[in-house]
Amino acid sequence: CTYSWDLGGEATRTGRIITYRFQSARIYNVALTVTDRSGTSATTRTNVTVTAAARPTVTFTSTPTSPVGCQLVTFTTTTTVATNHAITLYAWNFGDGSSSQTTNASITHAFSTPGTYVVTVTVTDDLGQTASSTGTVAIGQAVAASFNFSPTNPRVGDKVTFDGSASTAPGATIIEWVWDFGD
Repeated sequence: CTYSWDLGGEATRTGRIITYRFQSARIYNVALTVTDRSGTSATTRTNVTVTAAARPTVTFTSTPTSPVGCQLVTFTTTTTVATNHAITLYAWNFGDGSSSQTTNASITHAFSTPGTYVVTVTVTDDLGQTASSTGTVAIGQAVAASFNFSPTNPRVGDKVTFDGSASTAPGATIIEWVWDFGD
């Protein structure tokens, strides 16, 4: 016997057992024609309803929660995808003029300037379907210089003490203070 398949007008195949991936969601009128050695044939038809796979979804988180300029921020996605399918691409736009594409669910990025950035990730599944998620990341000042002095109303010739210990460097240690007295 020979086995000839008409897959609803989308493709044809031969063989007793075949597999096929339909390209569109719709009803396909699939026909199987069986022919024996004497040339006698018989055909049977049935409708196969092919539905679209669920579109992927994506969200992301970033750590640390209060990053500062030039500090690496890790972005981690959470996705859902249709059964038997997978995310094949993660495309990132960091809102600071840079972007990146990866096949990993996590990525790191450092923002050089303090500010609030709109970050977008777009995922693509193996069917070519996409989903996006957008969020903001607030990047703080990496180092803030601050000082006080005593006495607060010095006179010519007075010894003045300057104290820069109020300066801050979130997530880092200040290792040097350089003073400029304008002279």
